[in-house]
Amino acid sequence: METLIGQFPYAGLFLLPILGGLGVPFSEDVIFTACGLLLYTGIIKALPAFALTYSGVLISDSMTYVLGRKWGRSILRGKWFHRFLPAEGLARLEEKFRKKGVYLILLGRQVMGLRFQVLLFAGVLRMPFRRFLFVDAVAAILTIALWTSVGYGGGRGLESLGILKRIRDLLLSLGL
Repeated sequence: METLIGQFPYAGLFLLPILGGLGVPFSEDVIFTACGLLLYTGIIKALPAFALTYSGVLISDSMTYVLGRKWGRSILRGKWFHRFLPAEGLARLEEKFRKKGVYLILLGRQVMGLRFQVLLFAGVLRMPFRRFLFVDAVAAILTIALWTSVGYGGGRGLESLGILKRIRDLLLSLGL
């Protein structure tokens, strides 16, 4: 039983980003912050945690890209879409994305709320998948490193307040 409980956080770190990519409301930033807390408390080891989290994120982002590539154009043709972004605006946005799509992915991936749209748009505009995956892989490393560091550093502060054990128990009960 102890082994099962000890391994469950790794499954959560892999599956939660994928479920988030499928629309389940799990914020990647919260998952990475929780990962940092779990690292600080010694519940998980850094290398497997990073490998599983990173893999889950890349799978999730690739699913979003494929969704945009397969069905994105039909979404962009919808009447409701043109209320928010007229055809001329879409053409300008497409041109900017073709010229600076790499930078938009690098920056957009760091912003919760913009992340999904940027990754989807890369698929809609048919950015070559290898290029997308390379840029997204680099950007994901930055995102994971930033938020995991926040969680790890936060663990120190929570420990000094004497509430780290309760948070650790809560994370374990949630499957993280």
